[in-house]
This record gives sequence, C-alpha cells and structure tokens, in this order.
Amino acid sequence: MLATVDDLGAERVAIPAISTGVYGFPEERAAAIAAAVVIGHEGPVREVLLVAFDDRAAAVLQEAVDRAS
Repeated sequence: MLATVDDLGAERVAIPAISTGVYGFPEERAAAIAAAVVIGHEGPVREVLLVAFDDRAAAVLQEAVDRAS
C-alpha cells in the first residue's frame, strides 16, 4: 500500500478504516494491520493519517499504534 505512495512521490497520505463498517471486517484486526504496515514502512512517506469515522474507531486505531510502536 505505501509502496504505491512512494512510487507517486507523495510525502503524506490519509488511509481510512475501510471495510470495518458494513462489510464487517473486525476493527481491531484492521487497526493492527494498518499500524504494522505504517510503522514497518521504510520509504520516503513522512506522514500517514489513519482516518477513523468515530471516537471508538479512533481509540481502536490509537491502541493498535501504541502496541505496534
């Protein structure tokens, strides 16, 4: 995912928490995957904004980032 951003030469990207609503993908799992990908990325992307749609999703994302750091 972030390799494409690197290829485009972008320094910043926003990634929404997709598929966790209507499609039912587990929020915790999606957040853990997103956090691992972002923290493990070693490219020129300088800023990644993980976008949550409500306070609960924001807390789940924050917890996943904290665990992965």
